[in-house]
Amino acid sequence: MTKPAKNRIFFAALVLSLHLANAVHAAPAASTNPRATGAPTSDPLLTRAPWPAQRPLLLLPLQLGPGWNLDREKAALILPIAEQKLQQAMQRTGKLSTMQIHRYNPILRRAVQEKFLTRQQSVALAANPTLEGVQRAFANMRFDQAPLIAEFAMEEVRTEIGSPSPVVTAQVTGKLYEVNNPIAVKTVVVTSDPVPLYVPRIIKNKNYMVARSTSDRLLAAADNSFIQIAREFTKPIEDIELPEPTQPETIEVIPDPNPVRPPRPDTTPPVIEVPAGQVLGSFPVPAPRRRR
Repeated sequence: MTKPAKNRIFFAALVLSLHLANAVHAAPAASTNPRATGAPTSDPLLTRAPWPAQRPLLLLPLQLGPGWNLDREKAALILPIAEQKLQQAMQRTGKLSTMQIHRYNPILRRAVQEKFLTRQQSVALAANPTLEGVQRAFANMRFDQAPLIAEFAMEEVRTEIGSPSPVVTAQVTGKLYEVNNPIAVKTVVVTSDPVPLYVPRIIKNKNYMVARSTSDRLLAAADNSFIQIAREFTKPIEDIELPEPTQPETIEVIPDPNPVRPPRPDTTPPVIEVPAGQVLGSFPVPAPRRRR
């Protein structure tokens, strides 16, 4: 082997050893963060999710109410899309931080870490979340800002005569609960604005009236109802009415016809009696003594 070939092999081995050394030194150390390793932790700063300026809202699965008058099997196919519109409507208010009940829900995972739930109970609750189950799971937990629970149901769908085509409206019921109160703190029932069959579309610079499918019209009506309920949920507290201002009571003063007048002061000068032989302001002077 020639000397230049040996030099090339030496330099190649040197470069390879340097790369291996850099790779070993640059390898990340094992993470000690409980979140990264998945190990349970009792640190409240790691187990509590921050909710700045927003109230956490747990959304139960969207249901078809008892008044639903369309095919339930076909309507169930559009419920996942309607749930996304529901979550967006609540989130757009800027006052609610929405989340759904699933196995990766931060509050549900915290309940398992703090021994309020077992993993089996957590999996069962995520598979079939109900109002009673969620309240029972989170009732004993402490929160800096307790979450709210929302339950929605799509009710009756109506078709009405419109101009120039029939319109569809949907009725939706929304209920808001506290974690430790089985009675809804607010119940809102709204009917959506009319959704027409045809909508204008511009196709190749030409205006057309395009017919929408029933599913699209139902989703549009549900979305409008969700927006109305979100406004009602976040409506500020009504002002307390104050009593009407009244005029102050006036007291009429009647002068006394016979007033009692104080006596006038006596201005007569006093009379000073002076004994006889004395002059006012004088005093007796003793007589001078005679010298002997």
